[in-house]
Amino acid sequence: MASEPRPYVPHDTLLLVGDGQKALFLRNKGSAQRVELVVERILARDNPPTREQGTDRPGRSSASPGVAQSAMEEVDWHHIAKERFADELADALYRHAHANLFEKLVIIAPMKLNSTQVKQTLRQFPAEVLPDDHPAIAQLNNLFGDHTFFIDGGGLKVLEPAGAPETETRAGELISLADWSDATLTSLRPHEPETTGVVVVLEATRH
Repeated sequence: MASEPRPYVPHDTLLLVGDGQKALFLRNKGSAQRVELVVERILARDNPPTREQGTDRPGRSSASPGVAQSAMEEVDWHHIAKERFADELADALYRHAHANLFEKLVIIAPMKLNSTQVKQTLRQFPAEVLPDDHPAIAQLNNLFGDHTFFIDGGGLKVLEPAGAPETETRAGELISLADWSDATLTSLRPHEPETTGVVVVLEATRH
């Protein structure tokens, strides 16, 4: 029996949408059925790839006489910036919680799937996956974060983490981001994220 669709963002829910360099704090001023998201705060950090943040060549570690020196690994500035931004985001959430600024919190973070998870998804959900070299990927990542994007007869969809600790499975809930705006399925019309009621099992914990 199919499960009943549940509200995605109830009234006054705080919605956090973020990735490694930008986060939006949104408040649902509408209802669960008619979502009206209002931006309350934006956190952002400029974080280009490491190759664009410096040109230092790897250094060399000192060694005892007669022992060859070894090259030191290049610093991954992009990864470091992501960790610092995550700390900033955690601190912001901590302050929100202690100021009683939300009763319910929904976090939407990018969910990038590996090849095995993509195959598992396509076994349960008839769609096509957009490859990383697709011309639209850069724009989609800017709009929605670093997801794995799926296209089906209804439009553009992604998976968001769906916790199911009682069944010890890792799952993702299918979220609709855009609908086709023409009969030829060549143009998409974005809309607020909407739950589809479809949960995809990605992997199960084995004992």
